[in-house]
Amino acid sequence: MSCNKIDVQDPSSRCSIAKFVRITRSSDESKSYTYLENLSNELLYEIFEYLDAYDIHKSFSNLNFRLQNLIISSSILLRIKLELELKSQSEPELESESESEPESEPELEAESELELEYRCQHVIIPNSHRILSLHLADYSIEQLLIDTFFNHCIIDSSFHRLESIILKGIKTKKLLTTLSYLKSLPRLFTLTIYINDKHYADLGNIYPLIFSLPTLKYNQVYVPGVEIQINIPHVINKTFSTIEYLVIGHFCTLNQLNSLLHYTPQLRHLSCNEAIDSDKKFKKDLSMKLPHLKSICFKQFDNSFDEFEVFIKEISSQLQILNITIYWKKAYLDSNRWEQLIKKYMPELEKFYFKYIQLIYDNDMTNLIDSIDGFIKRFNSPFWIERKLFRELKIHDVKMEFSIHSY
Repeated sequence: MSCNKIDVQDPSSRCSIAKFVRITRSSDESKSYTYLENLSNELLYEIFEYLDAYDIHKSFSNLNFRLQNLIISSSILLRIKLELELKSQSEPELESESESEPESEPELEAESELELEYRCQHVIIPNSHRILSLHLADYSIEQLLIDTFFNHCIIDSSFHRLESIILKGIKTKKLLTTLSYLKSLPRLFTLTIYINDKHYADLGNIYPLIFSLPTLKYNQVYVPGVEIQINIPHVINKTFSTIEYLVIGHFCTLNQLNSLLHYTPQLRHLSCNEAIDSDKKFKKDLSMKLPHLKSICFKQFDNSFDEFEVFIKEISSQLQILNITIYWKKAYLDSNRWEQLIKKYMPELEKFYFKYIQLIYDNDMTNLIDSIDGFIKRFNSPFWIERKLFRELKIHDVKMEFSIHSY
């Protein structure tokens, strides 16, 4: 059998190993090669860490006895990443006036389904005890990849090394079923979910299942562009979550956020894409404090300053980092109010990132100079200077952006 070699000068190589190995010259002095058989097991293990499990299987299986034994070694943990290119179905033919056939359910293309089935049967299922991470992404219109994957492979307790799962483009019905299986995983620390289901707008059944996962530390739920409901049933003896990092990638009212935080007493970092205003007044009923919460980020906060104050007073005396972006609401430009809020309810605050954005209309231009001077002067007291908080004002074509941030 001829030696397998890797051209270390090839920039398209999946893993650049030139920095790891001593280069040996071949008879062709214009190129440098290293032979795969000469690499140590330790170096090969490092290379495998950069590769998907299927790529390892396809590239290294049956090359020689040593490599074959190496890739089936239980000491190598595997990463699964499936992003099959799924083509949308072709346009249907025009129906005749006399008859029409009923619309059929979309199906995964035969070639893609065969490849997916092969990966499940020959790579994933036989090595379930070695899978470290699972990343499934479906960007197609039909969203068939994840459904089809779980038709061939069920995540159960045999995946006892699985620590991270990313599901992009999953439908709600399939997600509810999948979450019930994930409770059997003893080392699932990270779960990222991108729901793309325009017919479903209530996450009240999903979050309780996420919170019931026994070892979860990081959770992100992303739902694009729709207002949703989070109607979590009231439970007297609720199970508290182990989550420490919570990323809410969807619209969320303060009351909805409040209901979620009841389940996360271990929370350290909270990020919310957009806290939207609601007709219902924010309820001051957060019966449990969050003693470990250190960081809050609101990428867009649409509620009043009064409601924000109530929220902060309830949860964050130990807060160290606050990042918040406000649109239009000028009440947030009250520097004295901010100063008192920080002194009394956020005394441990170390980093403060505040951004205020508003559009500029033609009739605003006459007062623009006064506004610029006023923005800076409002936050010019010793309180802001002593904390080394930098104030910045940017004027764009149609908007004005005032920010305060740590040096």
